[in-house]
Amino acid sequence: MTLRIIGYSLLMSLAVLIAALALQWVIYDDWLHDTGPLRLVGTLLASGFAFGFTRHWHMQMRKRELEATRRFQLIAEMNDKIRNALQKIECLCYAGANESTDGIHEAVQIIDIALRGMIDGSMSVTTTSNSNNVLKGSSNENGLR
Repeated sequence: MTLRIIGYSLLMSLAVLIAALALQWVIYDDWLHDTGPLRLVGTLLASGFAFGFTRHWHMQMRKRELEATRRFQLIAEMNDKIRNALQKIECLCYAGANESTDGIHEAVQIIDIALRGMIDGSMSVTTTSNSNNVLKGSSNENGLR
């Protein structure tokens, strides 16, 4: 990955160098008819700045991508741990009396739908005034159960 970033930086630096030399040639030789030496110091400085800026910009983009990947992996691990704990709760509730565990079943279902919605980005769980939970989701999530 770093080799590709250096390659892009060198390519941008070379493009700035060629563009600056071409502009110097057009302005000094063609327009002003001054055939003096090329002004290389400023051109090389501009090329060096272009290399540094391009490398820094690509390294920052790479850093952001790695951070986003790390966050997504953390979310996936948390999601897995929460689902495993919810499966244990569900199994224990099925062994007990159904009337006393209806609230737990409902809470587990809401958490499960919320986790699926977090992945899809299309789910919202709202609570109405009479404390009944309203679940809104896409039709493919309802078919998962």
